[in-house]
Amino acid sequence: FFLEFSISAFHRMTAAPRRSQRFHGHVPTDERKIKHHPTIESEAREDTVLPDKALTKRSRWMTPDVLKMSLALVGILVVFMLIMLYRDSQPHDIEDEDAHPLPLVQDKPWGEIYNVHPRIICLVPTLWPKSKFVMETIATTWGARCDKLFFVIDDKVPAPDTLYNATILKLTFDHKQSSMARNIWEKVWKMWLHVGVHHLYDGDFFFKIDDDSFFSAVNFRGFAQFYNPDGAWYFGHTLLHMWNSINVVFNSGTCYGISRGTLRAVYPIFQTPQFLNDRQRRPSHSYCVHRSGAKEDPTMAICLRSLGINPTNTLDNKFRERFLTFRLEDHLGMPRKNREDAWFWKNKHPKVGVQQDCCSVNPVSFHNYKKNAYTQFAEMDAKYNVEAGVDGKTFEVPMNRNNGTFLFNANTVPQHDEWFNANNIPQGQRIYRGPGKERFCHKCDRFEYN
Repeated sequence: FFLEFSISAFHRMTAAPRRSQRFHGHVPTDERKIKHHPTIESEAREDTVLPDKALTKRSRWMTPDVLKMSLALVGILVVFMLIMLYRDSQPHDIEDEDAHPLPLVQDKPWGEIYNVHPRIICLVPTLWPKSKFVMETIATTWGARCDKLFFVIDDKVPAPDTLYNATILKLTFDHKQSSMARNIWEKVWKMWLHVGVHHLYDGDFFFKIDDDSFFSAVNFRGFAQFYNPDGAWYFGHTLLHMWNSINVVFNSGTCYGISRGTLRAVYPIFQTPQFLNDRQRRPSHSYCVHRSGAKEDPTMAICLRSLGINPTNTLDNKFRERFLTFRLEDHLGMPRKNREDAWFWKNKHPKVGVQQDCCSVNPVSFHNYKKNAYTQFAEMDAKYNVEAGVDGKTFEVPMNRNNGTFLFNANTVPQHDEWFNANNIPQGQRIYRGPGKERFCHKCDRFEYN
């Protein structure tokens, strides 16, 4: 367009000037009227003189130097167009849902490596300026090891766009965001929607991490290198105590991650009228809908389960946890005996490690570093974010039991179908009932959206 416009303009400038009808000497033929009409006679004289003056001025303006400058301008525009075409042909961060997707990664036999350095996007919902010092600590310790780090805040609060290497992602919310209001579910689903639309192809795995959690990107990469990023994976510390009550098995919101394949599948849900406008289901935490309140982690799992995506087994080969919901010292002192009905232990596989055998040698996350405890992040970063090969550090091929899905105690879990749906499914919950039956609405006759 610029090139065509420039050439057209150049031709117009260099062509001989065309005289208007007035400048063509088109004067009245009735000489008597001209002679006897002073105004017309004056205009006629002007008409016969002005063309020569205009032509003289135009000729003086179209000098060789000006022609050279015009040609130079056309050349600059051509070069600009070529640069733009070259830039668009090069790889770059994708910031739009209409950008060309990457080709899907093909599955490999279990135990083969996909990528020794999968890209990780870390998302930390937080509050500004209350958590400013925590955010700075994260950005300069474990957060610096993420390929992209986002702090997610309310756009109503004045805040900078960046903090060290991190982007401060400002989103608009319907419900108040504060430590007292606890409307974390809205913040989380809008975060996933934004990342799904604008950053889907910027990462292989995507993490929601609390601002009082520690995360080891190095240890997760050592684990995730064996997983296809375009598969349907959902990583974290799996909790099973709500399976019978609201038909959900979920990963703790302290730190959980999803693959690109999972993000690609789930984020369109957050744009649907069924999700955004369902007033009947909003008062309950048993549904995947836009609502106020907390319990974002089981709600996210309900959304995922409606697509057939359940928690991935993240135990190591000795049944030790990689994702820890408390500090290391807390897990070391946490007995299981006589506590099988406690929310933490309920329905977990009998072999899950306890106390001294609680935690993998390559843990991915710890949690509950509140108040000034975050100052430990620098020390933990130096300890756990050590690359493979240093001091003999290695990463094992993950356990592949139950097709990669979470493990459980078969003697205590509720009766369920092959898709892990318990018998006690809340009316109106959208569930998975096999291929082609995603988001099947269970007993939805009384609901407007079914």
